[in-house]
Amino acid sequence: MQINTNELNAVLSAFHLPTIHSDIPRNPIIAAKTEVTLDELARSLVKSSVIDCEKLPETVSTTNDLLLHGLAQWFQSRTKGFSRVDIEAGIWDTNTAEVKFDMFETNEREYNAGPVLHFSGTGDYSHFELETSAKKLERVVPGLFLKAYRLVKQASYITTPIYFPEESANNISYQTWDCDLYDLADDDSTEHIHQALEDRFGDAPEEMLQYSPANILPMFGEGVLFSYLDKKKKLPELTDKKVREIANKNRKSYARDVAQQLLVLKKSLSIARKKKACLPDLEGCYGDQVNHGCYLFYVSNDITRHQIDNDINDAMNGSGTDVHGWIELPTSVSEIKQYFKQLDLALTVLRDMDALLKLISEPY
Repeated sequence: MQINTNELNAVLSAFHLPTIHSDIPRNPIIAAKTEVTLDELARSLVKSSVIDCEKLPETVSTTNDLLLHGLAQWFQSRTKGFSRVDIEAGIWDTNTAEVKFDMFETNEREYNAGPVLHFSGTGDYSHFELETSAKKLERVVPGLFLKAYRLVKQASYITTPIYFPEESANNISYQTWDCDLYDLADDDSTEHIHQALEDRFGDAPEEMLQYSPANILPMFGEGVLFSYLDKKKKLPELTDKKVREIANKNRKSYARDVAQQLLVLKKSLSIARKKKACLPDLEGCYGDQVNHGCYLFYVSNDITRHQIDNDINDAMNGSGTDVHGWIELPTSVSEIKQYFKQLDLALTVLRDMDALLKLISEPY
């Protein structure tokens, strides 16, 4: 690989950094590969206007500083004001990326030793409760909360992992009743569940009753967010037309605010899907998610909190990672421009999802 010294010196000079003397060989040895790759990336980010040099602090003195501060500014300008989702972005050089990928066991995902953009959780473990908002909305517009909740789930698939109550419910189903949550709908599951409870609690009928699906699952949203105990029970469905009618009402109300933000998220999600825009994920990597974008309870009590703590500890004791996703960045200006346009669309979805979550959840 050959470096254009004049182009590189132009970038270095702009940041008052030492330039490369013309006598220095322009065909770098392998040992210098990481630094050269990061320099190329920095140059392309500046040329593509992803990084605005005029907004960088005067303390920037290295390529790493340039990437750290420049990308942080770009990212924070799009995530400023988030109240529910905790997420941060960063760059790994080749050496760091290779160490991370050894941990992930990325046998199914190719890595070509370039700089890597990654997103991860901040470690705040933010928890939010849904029950209060759900009951408030169901009293005035049955089905509106469920429609908003399901749209948040759809948006999370292309943005950042959210820990939803069903995930906790499924895990407690395995641990307590020795079956998948979906198996609870089977007519022959009653005897299996009774045996699992008897094996766990022995001759303690009160505890067996306390930990029966009928008592436990409503804490995780059964009957409101999902319904497995009663196959005949249908959760309320709300049409898009009805949502638009609520959103267009003149009188300000909580339901109108939710409906309006629901439509905003629906639009940005539709645009992102058409453009195939998404945040990086962990596809092809083996690793248990430790930090999610946020943790959602339906009801916050000792049982539901204990279940989330168990799930986090299980992930940390296994192949745990706080990384939400990663992607090896291109280095050409045209490819950088195109990728960050896609990234911008995905972060718009994330911002709109955060705003809707703020309306349908309460801080714990």
